[in-house]
Amino acid sequence: MKFSERLEQVKQRRYGKRAETPSAPAKPKRPVCAQCKHYYITWDRNFPYGCKAMGFKARTQPSIEVFNSSGIECQMFTMKEKGDG
Repeated sequence: MKFSERLEQVKQRRYGKRAETPSAPAKPKRPVCAQCKHYYITWDRNFPYGCKAMGFKARTQPSIEVFNSSGIECQMFTMKEKGDG
C-alpha cells in the first residue's frame, strides 16, 4: 500500500467520508493602509509611507510597523470615504 493511500484511509477514518482536512482558522485581516484616510506618501526616500493619525513615517506600510512594534493591529484605521482619494 502506498503512503498516499494509507494517508487517505487515515483521513477518512478521522474526518469522515469526505477526507478533507479541517481548514486552518482564518487570520485576522491587517488593515490596508492605502484604504485609510490617515495614510499618505511622503517625499522622503528613506521613509516613503506615513500615518497622519500617529504622526510617523516608515519604510514599510504603517500598519505593519504598528503590528511589529506593539503586537496588535492598528487602532487608528479609518476607511476612506468616496472622494477622499
